[in-house]
Amino acid sequence: MVAAKKLVLGASVLIVFSTGCYYDNKETMYGASSCDTTNVTYSQKIAPLINQKCIGCHSAASATAGVDLSSYNQVVKYGQTKQLQGTINQLPGYESKLMPPGAKLDNCNLSLVDIWLRKGMPQ
Repeated sequence: MVAAKKLVLGASVLIVFSTGCYYDNKETMYGASSCDTTNVTYSQKIAPLINQKCIGCHSAASATAGVDLSSYNQVVKYGQTKQLQGTINQLPGYESKLMPPGAKLDNCNLSLVDIWLRKGMPQ
C-alpha cells in the first residue's frame, strides 16, 4: 500500500513538472512576422502603400477633399503638417477623417509610416 502511494505521488510530481515548464514561441504560435521595417524610404515602402491604399481617391486627377498624394513632395507636405499622421492614426481632431475609409491601416503599415516620418521622410 505504501509503495502504491509512493508510485502515485511520484507519477503526480512527474506530470506536474513535465507539463509545468512550457515555453511559448511567438513565431511558432503566430507565424513569422511579415512586417519588414528595414530600409523605410518613400520609394521602397511608402509609395507602394499609398498606391495601394490612397491613390484611388487622392491622385492628381482626383484629389478628394483637395488631398493629392500622387508625388513624394505632396506626401511630404502632409507629413510635415501632421495631417498624414492624424488621419491614419485617428488622432484627436482627425477622428472623422479616418483614412483609408472603412478600415484603419494595419499595425505594420502604421509602423512603416511612423518610422518614415521619424527618419525625416527619406525619398
